[in-house]
Amino acid sequence: MGGRKRQDLSFPVPETFKGDLLDTLGRADGALEDQSFMLPWNDIQVLEATIERYHNEIAAVLMEPICVNGGGIFPREGYLERAKEICEKYNIVLIFDEIITGVRLGLSGAQGILGVTPHLSTFGKALGGGSMPISAIAGRRDIMDLYTRGKVIHAGTFNGYPLGLAAIKSTFELIEQDPGCYERMGRFTEQISDTFIKAAHANDLPLVVQGMPTALVYHSQDTMVDRSEGYSDKVKFCDIIIREISKRYGIQFSPLSRIYSNLLMNQDDVRFFEERIFDAMANARKVIDIAFKEGEVA
Repeated sequence: MGGRKRQDLSFPVPETFKGDLLDTLGRADGALEDQSFMLPWNDIQVLEATIERYHNEIAAVLMEPICVNGGGIFPREGYLERAKEICEKYNIVLIFDEIITGVRLGLSGAQGILGVTPHLSTFGKALGGGSMPISAIAGRRDIMDLYTRGKVIHAGTFNGYPLGLAAIKSTFELIEQDPGCYERMGRFTEQISDTFIKAAHANDLPLVVQGMPTALVYHSQDTMVDRSEGYSDKVKFCDIIIREISKRYGIQFSPLSRIYSNLLMNQDDVRFFEERIFDAMANARKVIDIAFKEGEVA
């Protein structure tokens, strides 16, 4: 994308948040501000307006089809469809980041569930059952053919990694042999989330759980998270306390307040959770009360 003067404040730019890392000291100054737009997800008006104005500078639009990283938020009706339509109007590549949602929600990912196919998709992690370092790119034939024709280079030490590909093959075979596995896993995590909320409320702690049954996210507040509103440092702090205290009771939530399922989950796991989460939440409540009393969190 073309460079842009920093004093031009008429376009959206990425924001830096407390705790963000630069990833590398070699990143060019102004790379985010001058070469990209950070737009509010789920706001089609902002996306349309930005593309209409800057389409000659935009090569691709990248987003999660279900915003798990943003808190487990579903796209508004027509959002993904219109995003694809406006991208195709200006020959812009629409990319879905399915690193989290791909395979974890279903073999066809979130795009298969939602019925919107992007021009390119990225996958990883769950592809190999979480057992191997693996990732993949999939997309429209004319774009992917650029690799096979040598028009673009996609170099990587682990490209075509045989052990990783074997893990993918085994993962898919296991899932295909058990067509009801996603519904079963979802039932277990829904039972867990229901008990989780009950345990929080029994200890006068606010809690909501949202997202897909096999990829849930919890938040220490009374209302579902909306991308445009975000959530406070207080909520994030309470989420972390709950996660860390729960470890002491044998319950491991994924970082960033995630509740993920797996093929081996069964009713014994649900029962294990039910037997321990109430005590865990009671302990978490004590720690949270002390922290607020001592002013550690505003």
